[in-house]
Amino acid sequence: MIPNRTVARIFDVVALAAGLLALACPPAWPAGSNQLFTESWNQKWKCGSSRGSSGSACTLVGRGKFDITANFSTSLTPSVLSDPSTQFDITLGGGSGGSGTAMTGYYFKDTMSSFTQKVSKNETTAKRVLSTQKCNGNGNQCKNFDYETIVLKITKAGKLEISISAKTGSDLNGDTFENSIDAENFDGDNGPVSGDLYLQVDLGSFSFNDGDSDNVSVTGNATTKSSKTRGSTSVPDLSDVKIGGTLQ
Repeated sequence: MIPNRTVARIFDVVALAAGLLALACPPAWPAGSNQLFTESWNQKWKCGSSRGSSGSACTLVGRGKFDITANFSTSLTPSVLSDPSTQFDITLGGGSGGSGTAMTGYYFKDTMSSFTQKVSKNETTAKRVLSTQKCNGNGNQCKNFDYETIVLKITKAGKLEISISAKTGSDLNGDTFENSIDAENFDGDNGPVSGDLYLQVDLGSFSFNDGDSDNVSVTGNATTKSSKTRGSTSVPDLSDVKIGGTLQ
C-alpha cells in the first residue's frame, strides 16, 4: 500500500506539471462580450437623368454596413504588429441562406506592411483603410470613397483587439464596395431570421478556429415590401435587413 504522503506528493507533481504546461502554451480564447458583429442591408430606388436622354432613369441600389469587434487573450507581444512580414487573415462567412442568392461572407488577408502602425509604451496599433471610387450611373462624377477601416491592437498583456467597419453594396455604376457578411442573404425574407456562420482569425503565430463550422450564431429581422417607380408597374420588392452575430 502506498503511504498517503507519497500519494499527496504525486498529486503535487502532477499539478505543478499542469501549471507549467499552461504557462508554456497559453490558450487563445475570446475575451469579454461574445457579440461579434452587427450588420444592416437595405434597397432603395435611385433616380436621375441619363446621358443622351431627356427623361430620368431609376436604378435599384442595395447597400449596407457592418461592424466587427473581437477580443482575444493571446501570448502575442505588441511588436508583432510592427513586423512588416506578419500576416493577418480573417474569415467570417459560411452563409446562413435565407431567400437571397447573394455572394456574401467577409474575407481579408494581408501583411502588416500595408498597415500604418502607432507604437506606445503599453500597446501597438495597426490601421488599414481601404478606398475606391464612387461614381454616378454614367460612370463619371467619381470621387474617392473610404469604404472599410481595419484596426488591430495588441497590449503588453497579450490582449488582441480587432475592429472592422465597412460599407457594403455598390454605387450607381455597379462598382462594388465590401461584401455583405450575411444580411444580403435574407433579401426577400419577412420576419425573424437566423442562421450560422464561422469565424477564423490568424495573426502571426496566433490562430483562432475552434474546429466548429457553426461557431457564430446569427439572429435578426427582415422586412420586404412591394415598390413602384416611375413608369413601371412590375418592379422588384425592397428589402430592409438588420442582423447581429454572437460567437458561441
